[in-house]
Amino acid sequence: MLLVYQRLSIEYFSGVNKMPRLKSFNKRCTKRSRALKGISIVGCGSTSDKENKEAVQSTSSDLHEFSFISSEEYESINNYPLEIKKEPVKQTYLNGHRIVDLHYVLQWALNLQFAHSKVCTMGNLQIIDEKHKGLVSTVVLLCNMCGYKTEKSTENPCEQSTINYGAVWGTLSTGGTYAQLTGLLGALDIPSMS
Repeated sequence: MLLVYQRLSIEYFSGVNKMPRLKSFNKRCTKRSRALKGISIVGCGSTSDKENKEAVQSTSSDLHEFSFISSEEYESINNYPLEIKKEPVKQTYLNGHRIVDLHYVLQWALNLQFAHSKVCTMGNLQIIDEKHKGLVSTVVLLCNMCGYKTEKSTENPCEQSTINYGAVWGTLSTGGTYAQLTGLLGALDIPSMS
């Protein structure tokens, strides 16, 4: 390529031709420029269909002249067997729905996260376990940074359980049985009373 540019500059400055001629490029330049679309815009001289086919066939060898790896390395990378690993599914401790005292749960959740963020600025409280006492759930929370652990209920533990008594009295007053209550809770995807 350097010789081609030198020849053009000699012809231009010697006065042989007032303007450099693009036809002075060799045909190998034409093959490369057509094979490597987008890399070179130069189209040197006229070409036939036969030369175009040769240029397309030599594309892979020409591409390796511009790459950092050889064609053998490229093929070995492409033929390397892929290893597919499946990440284990994280076990969730809370499945389904719960009947909760919403005001109580939101109050302790916001207060707990706010108070804990003053002590541990980088940690997040995550649910690691759940305990059932009838329809009332107690969740066990653990900080992923400092190891702080606490248990919070879905109903105020200082008061008598209104959800458990309400479910029992509601079932009996409508003429239902424990089996019907369990069927209803199952249809709602709520863990049944034990």
